[in-house]
Amino acid sequence: MRVLITNDDGYTSDGLRALAHAFLRNGHEVIVVAPDRNYSAVSHSLTTFNPLVLNQRLSDGNLFETYAVAGTPADCGKLALKQILKERRPDLVVSGLNLGANLGMHVFYSGTIAGAFEGTLCRIPSVAVSVAGTAHLEDLSRLAVRLIEKLLRQTPAATWSERLLLYNINLPGLPVSDVRGVKVVPLSRSADEEWFELKTPAPFHLQYWEPRRTNYRHNHNTGGDAADDVSAVRNGYVAVTPLQFDLNCADEIQRLASQELTLDL
Repeated sequence: MRVLITNDDGYTSDGLRALAHAFLRNGHEVIVVAPDRNYSAVSHSLTTFNPLVLNQRLSDGNLFETYAVAGTPADCGKLALKQILKERRPDLVVSGLNLGANLGMHVFYSGTIAGAFEGTLCRIPSVAVSVAGTAHLEDLSRLAVRLIEKLLRQTPAATWSERLLLYNINLPGLPVSDVRGVKVVPLSRSADEEWFELKTPAPFHLQYWEPRRTNYRHNHNTGGDAADDVSAVRNGYVAVTPLQFDLNCADEIQRLASQELTLDL
């Protein structure tokens, strides 16, 4: 299987390298097309006023092709699928392994999710993979690859393309021996408590900084159920959340259409 890997942490990320090696160990072909630096929290933004500079890099003894792009994760996905691999269409697009969870409402800001969704838009099975931490990356990557392979076997090919489907996988930052299992769960609807830090380096010059932080506290001994992705990961489970690229609110469309809206001119 040919696997395109991208991310938003940059092509040198330890998480990306661990995931690439895990796919290689299982006999898959790997091509990496990822940003040349960290592009976290850029959502699905595209580069429109600057050229997308592309450089091929030697990576890990040249075990897999690596391309560094001066652009966002969505740029990387587009450039890979429309240009670099247009004659070598991948069988799977994976964005990750992101260092930090992408849970709940964070998916709307996530560059990791955007990179994977570019594969979805091209009707290719696509997965975003994140870990709530920075440790145990090799073992967790191997676990993620086994899970992805199982999802591919169990999900009909037509389901991916017809429903514009993406699987968002979040791993707890635990040793694999402490992972309690897998839960298929919806996104949490809870929102972070957010604030801005005001700094005034000079008169009439105000700087507002949004501190880098996370409200997620992953303690698998806290008990509780797995009603959503946040609670699942917090309680030591791998959270699998199917997403689809459809923001339509079908019920509201039907309700408004029945009102026979008119313009009062």
